[in-house]
Amino acid sequence: MTSRLRVSGSPGRERSFRRNKAITDQGGRDMAGKFVLKKGSTGKFHFNLVAGNGQVIATSEAYESKASALNGINSVQTNAPSAEIDDQTAD
Repeated sequence: MTSRLRVSGSPGRERSFRRNKAITDQGGRDMAGKFVLKKGSTGKFHFNLVAGNGQVIATSEAYESKASALNGINSVQTNAPSAEIDDQTAD
């Protein structure tokens, strides 16, 4: 299963995710972060990746079950450390 995230932030301010849940900025400096799991009014689950300053930097798709949302978090933790940036902008 592939997880979809909407990532917030300014262009050029890429962040990477590491298995230990630490978030690093473009300069490689650690930023405390956490995954926040929520249940919406529709009964579906989603998670946010929240930076140390409280800013939501990524939001997942909606999941039917809590277990699926937790699997999505695990997928991000596992796959994002080596994820490349696929810039599809015209710039």
